[in-house]
Amino acid sequence: ALPFPQAREQLLLERRWWLEDAPAMHRTRDETLTVRGRGVGVRRHRPEPAEGPGLILYFHGGGWCVGSNDTHDGI
Repeated sequence: ALPFPQAREQLLLERRWWLEDAPAMHRTRDETLTVRGRGVGVRRHRPEPAEGPGLILYFHGGGWCVGSNDTHDGI
């Protein structure tokens, strides 16, 4: 029943405990990709300093109405 901005804040507060135990990353970078003329926020994590192949792409299936990269970063 909350407007989206307040619902996002509430969800982030509820997820704080979950995010505290997330693995440490060597480097994290937020970027924006343009998809069909719209900006989509992405977060790139590198767990180790080594460069090389490998990619895990995580798609959240909720449409990001309330959740965000911040609320689901621990996954």
